Amino acid sequence: MHPASRSSVRSERPETIQNRIAQRLGPDGWMILGNLPVGRLDQLTAQERAGRLNTETLERVRLEVREAQPP
Repeated sequence: MHPASRSSVRSERPETIQNRIAQRLGPDGWMILGNLPVGRLDQLTAQERAGRLNTETLERVRLEVREAQPP
């Protein structure tokens, strides 16, 4: 990656990165993100920023939120 490209990725606002994550999660993406603890959301945001957020992790996040919901 070109150094200038790397710096523009690093300066990308967290909201922009989280929007990308929500889109990857699907139609209920923002609901899922809104139900995560702040630390978990920060972790996912950092992984997406670094290009390391994979589909398996997103599936685990869906399960975490589903399991945390009251019956």
